[in-house]
Amino acid sequence: MIGFSQSDIAKRYAHAYLNVFGDQHTFQDFCSMWRASQFLSEHHSLLFYLSLPMINEVDKKRFIDLFFEKFHLFDSLKQLFYLLLKNKHIFLAPDTLRDIYGLYKIKHNIADLQVTSSIDLSESMMQEFKDFFTKLSGQKVVVRHTVNPALIAGVRMQTETLLWENSIAQQLRKLKQELIA
Repeated sequence: MIGFSQSDIAKRYAHAYLNVFGDQHTFQDFCSMWRASQFLSEHHSLLFYLSLPMINEVDKKRFIDLFFEKFHLFDSLKQLFYLLLKNKHIFLAPDTLRDIYGLYKIKHNIADLQVTSSIDLSESMMQEFKDFFTKLSGQKVVVRHTVNPALIAGVRMQTETLLWENSIAQQLRKLKQELIA
């Protein structure tokens, strides 16, 4: 497609997919799609092999079938992969999956919240952070947690558009800025 970037083409596939199949799946289905997108982003060589003309279509489709089974994906999405393969756009699969997930989140007012803390957090503590951020943002929140001892003590919460941090590392950064200025 002349005049369109790869990102534009991936978004068009994502919009088309959601227009036809978006209401047929649960949020968990879309989370599986996101995990598959992450995997493909980290393993570009798989898509390279799928784009090679010397590998026959039956083997390519067999790989796609196995991939879909591994990530518990659904047949309607498999048809999109076959279309990407047929149109020689299989390399757009990670971006298309990511865009489908992102558009779904926008439509349903969902935010991915990355909570980073200096120690492992209990379920009740995670629920408090989720409730805090839900109240702050007005969005439904999906929480992912990581531990980063470099925070020294405290927590950092971040979505695509919001950031809230209260940690010793943050206070040390502020102190350093004041000393430099």
